[in-house]
Amino acid sequence: MANYIMKNESGLSKVATSEDSKTFWESLGLTAESCSDDQYDGLIRSTKSFDNGTWVDLIRDDVSFDLITLREELDKHIANVKHSIESNDNEPASWATHLTTLEAIDLDTLITTPGEMPSITGKNWVDALMNNSISVPLVLEV
Repeated sequence: MANYIMKNESGLSKVATSEDSKTFWESLGLTAESCSDDQYDGLIRSTKSFDNGTWVDLIRDDVSFDLITLREELDKHIANVKHSIESNDNEPASWATHLTTLEAIDLDTLITTPGEMPSITGKNWVDALMNNSISVPLVLEV
């Protein structure tokens, strides 16, 4: 998969995971710089940052997330994706697919013992979901 850091004059602005997305962001004045799958994964999991054109490894402890917090974060991201789709013309088709994927996530699958609220850990909410086989791949793109 092609991954790109989309930059404005201030630095990192978005990430593009396809040529369509890259072209979309370039049409809005951003410039592209290639990044590896490992770098992209590090960005969305908060284990890497892209600061002034330099990749930096971050050392962060895992934090615990309860289901309420994960639902809130997921709902905020879904709202952002919907807003982006409604606000832009010619947005990449992958955004609609991403929205469908997000809306299908069932966080109740994280409950392993009925009646007990699980504590899910990760560097951030996306990492916590990905650690439990729930993918949120376009989180920095939209």
